[in-house]
Amino acid sequence: MFKRIAVFVFVLVLFSFPVRAGQTVSVRMPLDGEKSLSEVEDKLVSEALETALSLETKEMLGVSPTPLLKNKLLLPQMDQFVMSYSEVGRIHSDSALKLRIEVRIDRDSLRKLLKESGFYYSAYSPIVFELKTTGLTLRERQTIDRLKAMSGMRSRPGGDPVLTVSRDATERWTARMEYKDKSLATVHRDPQELWFSIWSKYFSQKDVRDKFVYSLHLSIGGWPTVEAMRLFDERFTGWNKAVENKQLMEVISDYGRLIGKWRVETRDVHLLQRRLAGFSEKRALDFKLVSVKEQDS
Repeated sequence: MFKRIAVFVFVLVLFSFPVRAGQTVSVRMPLDGEKSLSEVEDKLVSEALETALSLETKEMLGVSPTPLLKNKLLLPQMDQFVMSYSEVGRIHSDSALKLRIEVRIDRDSLRKLLKESGFYYSAYSPIVFELKTTGLTLRERQTIDRLKAMSGMRSRPGGDPVLTVSRDATERWTARMEYKDKSLATVHRDPQELWFSIWSKYFSQKDVRDKFVYSLHLSIGGWPTVEAMRLFDERFTGWNKAVENKQLMEVISDYGRLIGKWRVETRDVHLLQRRLAGFSEKRALDFKLVSVKEQDS
């Protein structure tokens, strides 16, 4: 018992500071003499950051971000997503400048915003709801329609949930979400903030998340060393579409071989199984995935 606890504590300390690799992108621009070298460099860095953010979003969603999502939601908040960037390669000729730039994206902040917009879920499972509006002008209704399109959602009569958006004489926007026997509401003066707030409340409900996210217990046995397990855990963190969240729960030492147990949340169980099967087969590891509901029943 003490040996198991000692191993687990040691592994937790070792896993406490995971290193996340950044997105490495190559960007190129001709040198035509109209712009200075520093201006070209600034333009290339800006392009690299945008490309890296799009790549990170695509890995997370499984599809490329739509132009509306990219231009109206992601790029205006670029500063909060880019943790750092560094030049890792340069080719400078008389006619062009080519840079290779590594960009580290704050995945947690990006995932949070995508969830609030609804696109994190609608990109994988279409979301149909009923939309009602009260006191909105044609232009204001078009604003709501743009937000709906940006989130990858569709509205139709009889859809579930039912979202009612209204605006009063003081220009205060109100949104009310009705589903099952629950009612959620939020108030804002900005329609975009209103939209994100009400959908964030909706998707944070456990019964709603359970429709999109599966909670599983994962056991992998046969690790030769703690370092091998640590390297897997680091790679595991990067399986963006297959793994939404994961947490190491237990480590067992069994005659010199290690067994690791994780709690995992995923939107795609089949994708996760394929990734684990491919990884484990090459390393003679054994893995088992069990639904939390099934194991707890």
